Amino acid sequence: MVRQVQLRWGAISCRDIAFANAGDIFDEASEYQPIKSRQVRKPITLGSIRFDLILSDEQAKANINLLAARFGAQGLTAAMRELQADQREILQVMLKPGKKHQSIDFAPKSRRGRKRSQKDKLPATVPIVYESYDQLFRFDHPSQLLRIKQEEISPTDRITFWGNGKLNLARADVETLRSVLTGLVTEDQIVTLANCDPADSTFSLQQVIDTSELDTEKAELLTILLTDESECFSLWVIGSLPTRRYYRLFIDDKTIHPGKRSSSFYW
Repeated sequence: MVRQVQLRWGAISCRDIAFANAGDIFDEASEYQPIKSRQVRKPITLGSIRFDLILSDEQAKANINLLAARFGAQGLTAAMRELQADQREILQVMLKPGKKHQSIDFAPKSRRGRKRSQKDKLPATVPIVYESYDQLFRFDHPSQLLRIKQEEISPTDRITFWGNGKLNLARADVETLRSVLTGLVTEDQIVTLANCDPADSTFSLQQVIDTSELDTEKAELLTILLTDESECFSLWVIGSLPTRRYYRLFIDDKTIHPGKRSSSFYW
């Protein structure tokens, strides 16, 4: 019983500190890991319990609900397989969309009578029908969803259910950019975007767009799909006892849920 209380309050303390200082934590981590990392991992010990912490920028990941709205179930399944292609363990994709309880206002359509634009390729609203990993993957244990070691890529590293659909150019890798931008810009343009340098003192999304020699319509698409800052983070807290590990996932989303900013999952 005492250990359970320590686990609970240890996890809550880690959550509160990590979310209150997420931006600073990523800034400090850039001194010892790649600048475009979408995660910061840290082991700590509280009392006799070891906690492995994985803080992630959820806006550096492809939004599953946006991909579903753009490509449908078949296209989403294909995208999920491609996003896992370089991983040690590939999870089987089994889509189980839920009922739509709310939507993201994403890309309002051109007014009637106006010439159609590239922006009309994007959904005006994105129904939120996927909200948890068991709606997406077949898995038996949460350890299959993540990797504790920094150098290993996990099935959840490039996907998210949270945020407003915008992808943070400062931390997204080329595979994630490709899944979001395919069909809208060329492969060469995707690679150029992925190679931008957030460490440059002049870096901003607008600066990247201005120097990318994109036409006006494609530039408008990028301003809708991309961002250069994040307001949605997650924290895995894995508490280790001699007999088992306990997994907790916390979400802090300030993008579309101003009145309900946190979600929690327990295993």
